[in-house]
Amino acid sequence: MTIHCRRFTSVLAIACLAIVIGVAPPPSALAQPPAPQADPLDQPPEDGETQPGDIPPLAPGLEPAEPTEPTEPTEPPAEEGPPQEALDALDDAQIALFRTGDYDAGFKAIDEALAIHPDFPEAYLLRSFAHRLLGEYQQAIDAAARVIELDPEQTVALFPGSILKGYYLKGLAHIELNQTAEAVATADAALEINPEDANAMHLKGTAFYAAKNYGRAVTSLTDALGVSPRTGVALQAQELVTTYMRRAISWYHLGEYDIAIDDFDAVIRLSGVAGVQDEGYRWRGFVQAAQHDFIQAIHSYDRALHVNRQNSLAHKGRGIAYLNLATTRPHLADFANAEAVSSFNQMIRLDPDEARAYYYRGIAYARLGEPQMAHSSFSTAVQLDPDHAPARRERDALGGHFWPAHSQHADWVGY
Repeated sequence: MTIHCRRFTSVLAIACLAIVIGVAPPPSALAQPPAPQADPLDQPPEDGETQPGDIPPLAPGLEPAEPTEPTEPTEPPAEEGPPQEALDALDDAQIALFRTGDYDAGFKAIDEALAIHPDFPEAYLLRSFAHRLLGEYQQAIDAAARVIELDPEQTVALFPGSILKGYYLKGLAHIELNQTAEAVATADAALEINPEDANAMHLKGTAFYAAKNYGRAVTSLTDALGVSPRTGVALQAQELVTTYMRRAISWYHLGEYDIAIDDFDAVIRLSGVAGVQDEGYRWRGFVQAAQHDFIQAIHSYDRALHVNRQNSLAHKGRGIAYLNLATTRPHLADFANAEAVSSFNQMIRLDPDEARAYYYRGIAYARLGEPQMAHSSFSTAVQLDPDHAPARRERDALGGHFWPAHSQHADWVGY
């Protein structure tokens, strides 16, 4: 501990100073003057003689220093940021990439920013993101690695509050290249920096999910959902929904259907965005169909289509659920098969080159006793996909006589 004392001119001050620095004061500074022979008030003091109450002279070397002007406390120099020209170039790059979609101009502006300021992590981050949008995943990895080198503590994001940082972009690009082990290692490196980073846990779970290691995916995604914003970096709204969705699908693959449905319900509850909420309903219907609860599955598919009529896979799921309902509820067979035809017609409208839609429609037509329509559907399926063996078999079974090969078919139709 350092104590700073000014120079004092009183006996008490000198004693204080001596105590602080651990040195006894000189006797001349503390001794009292000899008793006077006469009343000191009646006689003027002689040269060098002191009177009671006088301040004794300071010991040599303790004379007061000349007063100096006070100086302002010095501050450490601020870190030097990118020059304004580099920031302007990066702004131009963002405008080119996100507003006009001119990637050539965007990359040129990024190059200009880096030419002015080579150690510019934000520029490399933007480059990584742009490469990923173009499907150039190795270039995205290289740029993200440079971001990590320049910003190992992950202080730089693509925009304020974004999870798109160096480690996250690098991990996502590894996943796109099926380099799931590298993606897991990238997530672990981010967790070494912040063990309570839910986005890194989400990245790790996504890597396991892509590798079809659903057990470990559930573990990591559950860890991500458990991070509190009071203690760590919690998931944002979009990543929260995605985490529930991937965990739900992982539960499905693990055969835990009821738990999967609970997670799909969370997706539906948390997201009102078309393309997400409708997928929650669609996947819920898919799991309910796997449980052979076809009525509830149809209800879920109808809710998905209420949110988004353009969801081709929801039309497909609804049609297959009706085909299976027809086999389990014979008294509803004609109604269910007719609804199946309607669903597959909608799927064909949205995706006219999907061979399976024609195949499924052919089954429904055959059950409805319309062999010509069935033959036509099976034939189109074979034209679109010559390797579609079931469609070829059904077409050949009908032959030129158009016998309804599936009019009494009771097998469960898979997806």
